[in-house]
Amino acid sequence: MRVVAATNVNLKSAVRAREFREDLYYRLNVVPVHVPPLRERREDIPLLVEHFVRKTARECHRDVRGVSAGALEVLTRYDWPGNVRELENVMHRAVVLARGPVIQLQDVPLDVALPDTGPRLAEDTGPPLREAMEQFERQYILRVLERVGWNMSRAARVLGVHRNTVLAKLTAWGIQRPTSADGRSLSL
Repeated sequence: MRVVAATNVNLKSAVRAREFREDLYYRLNVVPVHVPPLRERREDIPLLVEHFVRKTARECHRDVRGVSAGALEVLTRYDWPGNVRELENVMHRAVVLARGPVIQLQDVPLDVALPDTGPRLAEDTGPPLREAMEQFERQYILRVLERVGWNMSRAARVLGVHRNTVLAKLTAWGIQRPTSADGRSLSL
């Protein structure tokens, strides 16, 4: 028989404080595996998102096949205090409520897309103005790009800026136009 156990408590400290049985600790601690929180392994988020979209679409009989670049960027930037379970729940909700075959930024729950909108404690000052403006600008530009199918010229006209400005912003943020598996640009 094998026993797999997980905890968010430091069991070694609990044993020292006599809050956890020492003999049980040594029986369970044969092959310890430390899994860091999702916020410390953001590179895993796109793969998990893809997995949960496919799984939920199959289970709920929905024709949802992917996530837009803007939505994925927001999902990757979020800290996920509930870790993988929270991500799975958010993706389940997004798949069920998606209005098309690709989950868009507007399909992402507001508390994930704009995590700083909730009530604040007096000592919590939030991000500096420059950082908050950068976050808003990025989300706004990505939302416009999604609405115009990533047509840079149309997006620039809607935003009231030159096309090169949009391209420079995307380059600075490390965001590329979404592509299909065969390398062709997607029109979302």
